[in-house]
Amino acid sequence: MLEVAAGKRTGWADYLEAVSFGLGALGWSNRTGAELEPKTVQALLIDARDILLNLGIFDNRFGLKANTAKMPGQAFARAALRS
Repeated sequence: MLEVAAGKRTGWADYLEAVSFGLGALGWSNRTGAELEPKTVQALLIDARDILLNLGIFDNRFGLKANTAKMPGQAFARAALRS
């Protein structure tokens, strides 16, 4: 939600990278101790991404991969973080 609220990312891969970094900072890693790969983070976030798309938070570019958070989506994420 922090990344959506910030509205700085320009593509879904950017969100995956940011979440991967954040999870690594929190101590998350794979079994060998390496950083989580983007496909692992994708698997963790797929349900959340679908919900955000269904809520209209992301601009899905006519069915293509989620690209950017819409302004109302950023406002929703900020409100969710405050609650």
